[in-house]
Amino acid sequence: MGKRNYIDEARLQMPDLPSDYVPRVALFSSLGANAKKPLTLVCAGAGFGKSTLISGWLRQVPHQSVWISVQEEHNDLRAFLSLLVEAVRQEFPMLGKTMLPLLQISPLPPVNYLAVELKNELGKLPNPFFLVLDDLHLVKNPSTFKLLQTLLDPPLKKLHLYIISRKTPPLSLSKLRMKGGVNEIGPQQLRMAPEEMDAFLSSNQTKQIDSSIRSLVQERSEGWMAGLRLFKLQLSSDFEGFRMLVEAGRTDQVFDTYFLEEILGHCNEEHLDTLRKISILSHFHPDLADALTDCPKGLKGREIIDYLLAENLFIIVLDRGNEWYRFHHLFHTLLRKELEKTVPPKMQRQLHERAARWYGKNGMVEEALSHAKKAGEHDWAARLLADQFFRVLEQDQDHLLENWLSQIPERFIQKSPMLQIVRMWVLKDREAFHLLPELLESLLQRSSDLDGELQAYALFFQGIVQFWGGLLEPSAQSFKKTLNLLSPPKHTGILGETQVYYATAMQMLGKGNKVVDEIEKRLLCENLPPNYQLKLVGALLFQTMFAGKLKEGLHLVNRLKRISAGANNPFIETWANYILGNIHLRQNRLERAKDAFSSALQRRYIMDLVSPADCFASQLLTLQAKGDTEEFQSVLQDFQKFIWEQNNPLFRMWFYSIQARLALRQKELPRAERLFQQVELSDDTHNFLFWIEDPRVTHCRLLLARNTVQSLEEAGGLLQKLLHHAQETHHVLLTIELRILSAIQEKKRDCEPKAVAHLEAAIQLAAPGDLFYLFVEVGDELEPLLPKTALKFQSLEFFGELLGRIHPARLPQVSEKLTNREMDVLTLFEQRLTNQEVADELCISVATVKRHAISIYRKLGAKNRRDAVLKAVREGILVLM
Repeated sequence: MGKRNYIDEARLQMPDLPSDYVPRVALFSSLGANAKKPLTLVCAGAGFGKSTLISGWLRQVPHQSVWISVQEEHNDLRAFLSLLVEAVRQEFPMLGKTMLPLLQISPLPPVNYLAVELKNELGKLPNPFFLVLDDLHLVKNPSTFKLLQTLLDPPLKKLHLYIISRKTPPLSLSKLRMKGGVNEIGPQQLRMAPEEMDAFLSSNQTKQIDSSIRSLVQERSEGWMAGLRLFKLQLSSDFEGFRMLVEAGRTDQVFDTYFLEEILGHCNEEHLDTLRKISILSHFHPDLADALTDCPKGLKGREIIDYLLAENLFIIVLDRGNEWYRFHHLFHTLLRKELEKTVPPKMQRQLHERAARWYGKNGMVEEALSHAKKAGEHDWAARLLADQFFRVLEQDQDHLLENWLSQIPERFIQKSPMLQIVRMWVLKDREAFHLLPELLESLLQRSSDLDGELQAYALFFQGIVQFWGGLLEPSAQSFKKTLNLLSPPKHTGILGETQVYYATAMQMLGKGNKVVDEIEKRLLCENLPPNYQLKLVGALLFQTMFAGKLKEGLHLVNRLKRISAGANNPFIETWANYILGNIHLRQNRLERAKDAFSSALQRRYIMDLVSPADCFASQLLTLQAKGDTEEFQSVLQDFQKFIWEQNNPLFRMWFYSIQARLALRQKELPRAERLFQQVELSDDTHNFLFWIEDPRVTHCRLLLARNTVQSLEEAGGLLQKLLHHAQETHHVLLTIELRILSAIQEKKRDCEPKAVAHLEAAIQLAAPGDLFYLFVEVGDELEPLLPKTALKFQSLEFFGELLGRIHPARLPQVSEKLTNREMDVLTLFEQRLTNQEVADELCISVATVKRHAISIYRKLGAKNRRDAVLKAVREGILVLM
């Protein structure tokens, strides 16, 4: 019994056929003839047998089918989509690789994007199938119908949609109708034919019905199945009474007062009392019915359900285990009216309270909160939500919190420190960091109400406020205290995130190595939850990226992807792809960078902070460097669509800034100026992450491109300010970029010694991680400076490859071409092998090595082996990989 059964079966179970079921042969024939049409609309009022018709027909066709019983709570798009995806996954488990992660995001991505992604996944399923949406009239959310419209325009070949509703859904179907793609079944077709009515009235009937009454019933019911069932029940329970009504010409009372005077009148008071109480529920379970009655004289839940089934009193089985049920809508509505008339409001609130506590005990939080709200049990609901908070974080289901919190009135949130923590967590996930300080201050004013756990959570948010405010030392202390106060497994959700912030803050303080040892020790612990492992490895990766250790970063990314695959954590996997692309682009591995960024952008809505915008920007830089014009334009259009969908000022800033940077690379200064006018920069320089694009740095690039005395002076001031912050926070990647631009600025000011010093510092920092791209991007500006720096370095490998990447097509400028054997010797000279080691490697004598060396020196005009290697690298003869 539990929530999984409730969702996976109760709402996804095709209704059972009633014991007096009569096959609708003519309609079955019509359904079969139109089975390949994309859409079948079955629209009529209550009681026409719509669901029974489709359920009966599907049972006799060979195709796979998916049934969804829509409820009022599915007005929420996330709830509707979650149910739809789960339903289809029961038949096609491979579905959901894209959709399931998207449904974890808060807020949801735009409906158009969700619809396209869902359609793409459905289109890849191996077999045709029928998808039934029963009771779709309960959904009024326009976004849901936008999604369905996308599925139908154009329709998928393998998907056949069946919509069962009391009214025509708000879909634009004219185009589909013109193509003959819609099969419509309305009230007229659903009315039972005389022979079908005759068969229905005769089934399970012990008394003979004379022809006059049969004719009258058929005439009065007009083939309406619910009306026929009412007549039939009356005939079964009070044949003579029914005959008297007919003879008196009062058959209209069958419809007007039948339930109240006859069906409910035949129930004993105990049955009726139980039915009234159960009517507060949209679905019910035997144990839940027991919880509502809560009376020694009351019926057991299973007993009342068996009674309803035996009497055929409009009850519908919802799952294969016969645990969950609901009333037919007509019956449910009348029972609710009876409840309102006979049960005082106070008692109704008590019923909702009992339902809430039962749902809460069985882990059905959303249902529990809904009934608690109706019962006015807000304090209890607040405690339930607080208790569920840790479980939600541990299972990475943060998206549930916002909806749950909306069920609690504001005054009760203000009363509960734990709910204030929940609200702050929701705001953090929404990246509304600017709203946290005020809430934190309010929380800390109640420090006497905070126990150990709450103090730890308050410290966590204090650390976040300090971190994004640039107070690194205090933030690191706050995060450290949080880590010391909490322990897994209960607090793994917050511990993992704390560890990422702590590692980043410590790296920015120059203490990153201490964190590495701490994290590695934690990772050695047994039975760590996978999501906690991911956060710990992610913390190491953040620290490594700030330190510019890209080779180590590659190993950590692969480690992260292995764990995320096993843990089914697409959020981490997407971040890993973004960072992988980040590393490959910095190393100028363009094809690999393109593939990684492409994978990350497929899940752009999963990413947080400014990473999706930077991923777009990085992919544009990659494609421009590759000369892939067509794909470049496609990605640029997707980026533009994305920023307008998201309406995020930071994303817009990235969009225009990267375009200005790209224009500068094409030597289009006026266009770059116009684009950058759209960028609204702030003076804040705190907490750069390892973004490829940064509007403040692009501003410096633009000032350098203007190349006026004033612009160069302004660029120098900005670069100095940014460089000071980057060095102070031990941000190696940013320091490299700013050193390169500072070298260009000093060169333009004819301060060559300072330019060379900046360039040398950049190369020294870049060499360990093979960071080539930033040099290559401005290679024409750096070319005059590079020869002046080469002699300063002991290792030539990075410098040689850098020259080769800046000028890959450079031809050697030497008097004579080196022989293959001379190239072999020169390559080994670069590796600093002695003459004896070279001879052993090439299986030649030392004397032969010396003769080759003399020939190499002559051809290159070199004085010694070091000079020969340098000249060979400069001329492109020796490209070291």
